[in-house]
Amino acid sequence: MDEKWSRSLLVASACVLGVTAVIVVICLWKANFNEKVISILTSTVLRVIVSGAIFAGIIAKVRSKYKGWGCLMFAVWCLVWSIAFAYNFRIGVAQAKARSQQAVVLDLQPVVEAGVQGLLARAKKGDASAQLDLGQTYYYGWGVRKNYEESTKWIRRAAAQGNADAEYWLGRSYLLGHGVAMNDTESAAWFRKAADQGNASAQSMLGSLYESGQGVVQDYAEAVKWYRKAAEQGDGGAKCSLAACYWNGQGTQQDYAEAIKWYRAINVEDVYFALAQRNLPACYAHFADSYLEQQNYVEGVKWSRLAAEAGNAQAQFNLGQCYYSGLGLTKDYAEAVKWYRKAAHGGKALAQLRLGESFYDGEGVSKDFAEAAKWFQKAATQGLPDAQHDLGVCYAKGEGVSRDYVEAAQWFRRAALQGDKNSQYTIGRYYGDGVGVPQNDIEAYKWCSLAAAHGNEDASKARDALSKRMARQEIVEAQRRAAAFVAKMETIPKWEDIIDANPLITDDTPKASGTGFFISGDGYLLSNFHVVKGASKVKVKTSGGLLPAAVIKTDSVNDIALLKVSGSFRALPVTTSGEGKLGESVFTVGFPNIELQGVAPKLTKGEISSLSGAQDDPRQFQISVAVQPGNSGGPLVNAFGNVIGIVTARLSDTATLERTGAYPQNVNYAVKSSYVLSFLKSVPGLANKLKSPHPAKERKFEDSVQEVRESTALVLVY
Repeated sequence: MDEKWSRSLLVASACVLGVTAVIVVICLWKANFNEKVISILTSTVLRVIVSGAIFAGIIAKVRSKYKGWGCLMFAVWCLVWSIAFAYNFRIGVAQAKARSQQAVVLDLQPVVEAGVQGLLARAKKGDASAQLDLGQTYYYGWGVRKNYEESTKWIRRAAAQGNADAEYWLGRSYLLGHGVAMNDTESAAWFRKAADQGNASAQSMLGSLYESGQGVVQDYAEAVKWYRKAAEQGDGGAKCSLAACYWNGQGTQQDYAEAIKWYRAINVEDVYFALAQRNLPACYAHFADSYLEQQNYVEGVKWSRLAAEAGNAQAQFNLGQCYYSGLGLTKDYAEAVKWYRKAAHGGKALAQLRLGESFYDGEGVSKDFAEAAKWFQKAATQGLPDAQHDLGVCYAKGEGVSRDYVEAAQWFRRAALQGDKNSQYTIGRYYGDGVGVPQNDIEAYKWCSLAAAHGNEDASKARDALSKRMARQEIVEAQRRAAAFVAKMETIPKWEDIIDANPLITDDTPKASGTGFFISGDGYLLSNFHVVKGASKVKVKTSGGLLPAAVIKTDSVNDIALLKVSGSFRALPVTTSGEGKLGESVFTVGFPNIELQGVAPKLTKGEISSLSGAQDDPRQFQISVAVQPGNSGGPLVNAFGNVIGIVTARLSDTATLERTGAYPQNVNYAVKSSYVLSFLKSVPGLANKLKSPHPAKERKFEDSVQEVRESTALVLVY
């Protein structure tokens, strides 16, 4: 019995050790061998060993009396402690992760563990680290009541001893007005002290101040210098700002390759990663277009693929074209269809046409007239004449749709009006034969003449045949109509409610939209940089019509753009964002999702949720005001009717879900007006045109809304 018991004990012990080892390795791997997790592991293992030793003594006593029962009890102990070990270790790791998530910007766990009293004692003895930790404890309200004044008092003492982190924090306090009066100059001075000691956050903020001219003389080259120092230390915000400087040629020579380099250097866990991923496809597409224009198809394909894989619809279409024609790679119709499909789902009309043609001809995919007609319809609805002609053919032949000559004639006519010669000939024949349209020899002659002028020999023969049955006066009238014809390209129907009956609209289609608001009576208005970025031209829709706008000045880092239109407008007063208080009610008026919600201005209300943005970015407010695509560039207005910020962004649903497991609830951001006012100071003569802020007394809400509504405009980007 003793020998069997010993063997059983050995096997059970091996099982426990094996299970424990597996759990340890898995947990450590998932925690990236974090020091806190290792500490939790050590304490848990010690508890298991001590209790195991005690239990082993009990087993020894039981065994001496009950023999075989000792083995059974030991097996039970193995099972219980394996479960207990896994549970305790998992709970410990979860608690550590929760604490680390609460301290987003700083690792405040040592502060909590040390205890406020212990910190206070060390801080009073002159320990700079303790003074800084104590200041941060008061700032966040960890174990004490939140108190910005007390926080700043202790941080100042640490800064006076040359602690770089404390110098950065003191600069931040002056910038935000936390515990001290807001003072941009003082803020810049403390940021410089910390930056000179190598503090990356301070270097990044100093770069931002130089770019905006806040607290220092505006100097783009100096901004680039400090952004680079911070970026080289891994600061995500600095990398993003440095990339933007290279992209825009601001403070340095324009260099798209460097812009891409710094955007790609931003780590996936960084809050700026989403912004970099949004900008990278445009960078890749720029290189792709450049190489394709030079007919360097190998390089063009390489960059097109990068942009295409990042979701750029134009690059996806270009890559499909390269596969279809065998440019820079082996011809592959199936791959062409794959990329056409991606671009088509992204709304690219040409890709929808090519995808429809692939289904119609059976190239790279099984022939399917119904699918072909579906994609022709999507492209035709966007105003593409080739797609309109092909859709007309489908209706005329009954391929993929029920045969319908009336519907076919409508699509042929739309394409003909845009100058498509094949459609002009076809609609000419329809008018001559009375197919799908009333019979009309004059219209038939006109359309056949136009098609013949493009070299269509069948149209020329049809015109000559018509002339034999027409009176001289009818021929003269038909020729007059043909001579007066001017092809006019269609606009995308979803924009028709914007441009209908507007004499200023041209034959192009807006590619994006946003919101702007007037700040001077003579037509200066503000919006976001990302709204107008890459625009070939910008138009502004006001109550007086659609007006061409000039982009006067932009600030890519703070996401601000100044536009100018001609005319007289009602303007909004812009006041310092120092008036913004936590919990204060604010609202905006804008033009969200105009394709779905229409072009009437929409009001949304909320509160200031935080006096700083993502990762405590001091340049922004966090707001609970509902924000949708199209709200960007709108005014953030307080109860007095004064603008205290520009609505700029919303927290990414996808990114937040991936990192937290939950969707964000009304987490949006606005650029503070203090940065806007600094930006406006650099525009000669504009300061004198700005409207004085309303007095700090409650106004009738309806009056404020009406004023903002009349001062807000829809920004269309081409």
